[in-house]
Amino acid sequence: MWGWIWTVLALAAVVFLAWLAWRVVRTGLALLRTFAEAGSTWGEAAERVGAAAAAAQADPPRITATMFEDRAVLRARREQLRRDRWERRDRRRVDQAAVWRTWSESTWLERRQAERRADRHP
Repeated sequence: MWGWIWTVLALAAVVFLAWLAWRVVRTGLALLRTFAEAGSTWGEAAERVGAAAAAAQADPPRITATMFEDRAVLRARREQLRRDRWERRDRRRVDQAAVWRTWSESTWLERRQAERRADRHP
């Protein structure tokens, strides 16, 4: 009787160790795949940063004194910068208008409850 018990225990231990080894190998392979993906992402980010740095070096901002330059040119540049800023502001306002409308139409809790009801009863 004890022989059978020890045989079953030994087989169970072998099966458990095989399962554990399989699990460790699968986890290790998943970790290696994750490292490979992270490495490629890191490489792509390095390329993008390098390209951005090269573009910034190709067209550096003017940092010279403007005291003796033509005032009409300086005014035109200032107006262009202001127009650009106003255009960016207007684009942001359009994007924010939808959000502001939801704030005035309902509360966050009402929207969340409506979403949950819709998810619960499709």
